[in-house]
Amino acid sequence: TDIFSPTIRNIKHINFITKPRYPKYIYDYFKKTLNDLNPELIVDCNTTEKFHDRFWIIDRTKGLVIGTSLNGIGNQYALFDKLQDKDTKYLLNKFMELRLLD
Repeated sequence: TDIFSPTIRNIKHINFITKPRYPKYIYDYFKKTLNDLNPELIVDCNTTEKFHDRFWIIDRTKGLVIGTSLNGIGNQYALFDKLQDKDTKYLLNKFMELRLLD
Protein backbone atom coordinates (compact mmCIF):
# COMPACT_ATOMS: atom_id res chain seq x y z
CA THR A 1 0.00 0.00 0.00
CA ASP A 2 2.91 2.38 0.61
CA ILE A 3 3.97 2.04 -3.03
CA PHE A 4 0.55 2.44 -4.62
CA SER A 5 -1.46 4.64 -2.24
CA PRO A 6 -0.07 8.01 -3.44
CA THR A 7 -1.28 7.46 -7.03
CA ILE A 8 -3.69 4.52 -7.07
CA ARG A 9 -6.76 6.77 -7.36
CA ASN A 10 -5.46 7.99 -10.75
CA ILE A 11 -5.12 4.47 -12.14
CA LYS A 12 -8.04 2.87 -14.00
CA HIS A 13 -6.59 -0.51 -14.95
CA ILE A 14 -3.56 -2.45 -13.75
CA ASN A 15 -2.18 -5.71 -15.17
CA PHE A 16 0.20 -7.99 -13.30
CA ILE A 17 2.11 -10.73 -15.04
CA THR A 18 3.69 -13.12 -12.56
CA LYS A 19 5.06 -16.61 -12.35
CA PRO A 20 2.41 -19.30 -11.89
CA ARG A 21 4.03 -20.58 -8.70
CA TYR A 22 2.13 -18.13 -6.52
CA PRO A 23 -1.14 -19.38 -5.02
CA LYS A 24 -4.39 -17.65 -5.99
CA TYR A 25 -4.99 -16.31 -2.48
CA ILE A 26 -1.96 -14.02 -2.83
CA TYR A 27 -3.42 -12.50 -6.00
CA ASP A 28 -6.84 -12.20 -4.34
CA TYR A 29 -5.34 -10.46 -1.30
CA PHE A 30 -3.32 -8.07 -3.48
CA LYS A 31 -6.38 -7.27 -5.60
CA LYS A 32 -8.49 -6.61 -2.48
CA THR A 33 -5.78 -4.36 -1.05
CA LEU A 34 -5.65 -2.31 -4.27
CA ASN A 35 -9.45 -2.16 -4.53
CA ASP A 36 -9.65 -0.95 -0.94
CA LEU A 37 -7.50 2.00 -2.08
CA ASN A 38 -9.44 2.46 -5.35
CA PRO A 39 -12.76 0.59 -5.65
CA GLU A 40 -13.06 1.49 -9.36
CA LEU A 41 -9.70 -0.09 -10.25
CA ILE A 42 -9.72 -3.05 -12.64
CA VAL A 43 -7.01 -5.53 -11.63
CA ASP A 44 -5.96 -8.33 -13.98
CA CYS A 45 -3.33 -10.97 -13.42
CA ASN A 46 -1.84 -13.44 -15.88
CA THR A 47 0.95 -15.91 -15.39
CA THR A 48 3.95 -17.06 -17.42
CA GLU A 49 7.41 -18.48 -16.93
CA LYS A 50 8.77 -16.50 -19.92
CA PHE A 51 10.00 -13.43 -17.99
CA HIS A 52 12.31 -13.12 -15.02
CA ASP A 53 12.89 -9.39 -14.57
CA ARG A 54 10.33 -6.99 -13.24
CA PHE A 55 8.99 -4.50 -15.75
CA TRP A 56 6.60 -1.68 -14.98
CA ILE A 57 4.93 -0.16 -18.04
CA ILE A 58 2.85 2.97 -17.64
CA ASP A 59 0.09 3.82 -20.13
CA ARG A 60 1.71 1.38 -22.56
CA THR A 61 4.24 4.08 -23.42
CA LYS A 62 6.83 4.37 -20.63
CA GLY A 63 8.73 1.47 -19.12
CA LEU A 64 10.93 0.74 -16.14
CA VAL A 65 12.98 -2.30 -15.27
CA ILE A 66 13.19 -2.97 -11.55
CA GLY A 67 15.73 -5.33 -10.03
CA THR A 68 13.78 -6.26 -6.91
CA SER A 69 10.38 -7.63 -6.01
CA LEU A 70 7.71 -5.40 -4.47
CA ASN A 71 8.46 -6.66 -0.99
CA GLY A 72 12.16 -5.90 -1.49
CA ILE A 73 11.77 -2.19 -2.29
CA GLY A 74 13.45 -0.12 0.39
CA ASN A 75 15.23 -3.04 2.07
CA GLN A 76 18.49 -2.92 0.09
CA TYR A 77 19.96 -1.08 -2.84
CA ALA A 78 18.23 -2.11 -6.06
CA LEU A 79 18.23 -1.09 -9.70
CA PHE A 80 15.43 1.04 -11.18
CA ASP A 81 16.09 2.09 -14.76
CA LYS A 82 14.03 3.64 -17.55
CA LEU A 83 13.53 1.44 -20.59
CA GLN A 84 14.12 2.82 -24.03
CA ASP A 85 10.88 3.34 -25.97
CA LYS A 86 11.77 0.57 -28.46
CA ASP A 87 12.30 -1.88 -25.57
CA THR A 88 8.96 -0.93 -24.03
CA LYS A 89 7.22 -1.52 -27.39
CA TYR A 90 9.04 -4.84 -27.80
CA LEU A 91 7.88 -6.04 -24.36
CA LEU A 92 4.30 -4.94 -25.00
CA ASN A 93 4.31 -6.84 -28.29
CA LYS A 94 5.64 -9.96 -26.53
CA PHE A 95 2.99 -9.67 -23.79
CA MET A 96 0.29 -9.42 -26.47
CA GLU A 97 1.73 -12.30 -28.54
CA LEU A 98 1.62 -14.46 -25.42
CA ARG A 99 -1.95 -13.26 -24.70
CA LEU A 100 -0.90 -11.75 -21.40
CA LEU A 101 -2.37 -8.36 -22.34
CA ASP A 102 -5.23 -7.29 -24.60
